Amino acid sequence: MSFFIGTDFDINITIFFRVSVFTGSLIYFFAEYVLHFISVLLKLYFSFTISYSMSDTLILRPAGIADTDRIWTILQQAIELRKQDGSRQWQDGYPNADTIRQDIESGYGHVLLQDNIIIGYISVIFDGEPAYDSLEGKWLSEQEYAVVHRLAVAQDIKTKGTATFMMQQVESIAVGRKVYSIKVDTNYDNLAMLRIFEKLGYSYCGEVYFRGSARKAFEKLLPVS
Repeated sequence: MSFFIGTDFDINITIFFRVSVFTGSLIYFFAEYVLHFISVLLKLYFSFTISYSMSDTLILRPAGIADTDRIWTILQQAIELRKQDGSRQWQDGYPNADTIRQDIESGYGHVLLQDNIIIGYISVIFDGEPAYDSLEGKWLSEQEYAVVHRLAVAQDIKTKGTATFMMQQVESIAVGRKVYSIKVDTNYDNLAMLRIFEKLGYSYCGEVYFRGSARKAFEKLLPVS
């Protein structure tokens, strides 16, 4: 007995196979799209939650003389951390206790508190930075600007995202003074700060020199309110 499969049957099988493959592809791409959409929603949710939580529990305020010892402890921790990372930044006696005192007396120093404990330090300057006048490159603007120096986070009390939070608070301080530009710099090997600048939308503008070494310089323009 012979068995013969007709042409119509072959065509039906082919069509069924192609439809199945097409349907499977649609399901795959739809599932991929849904997963991507869910991922984006989760990122937005956690970003909002972390931001809300931090702004609710962390406070950035001007530093006082009574804060000096704690600030110096935090800076020493940062200096040691940079050393362990193999960086040359902050390995030449700067910053030091006198730097902190000058910051506080000039109104530059700010401390970050969590539950009334200082966990971070940042210097916010509105008097300009002479080294920025000799930028090898081009700034985004020539308007009045704020400068950020000496940002450090406590290593004995870990709170994720504190450096980013402080930088965001500087933006609020600047806008409150009707200053809509922030200029910053850091060593080429300070990867943590470079990531923060990228995350917050700073633009690379060129090189500046501090204490005989080149630094990467950045600027961010803030929305005019």
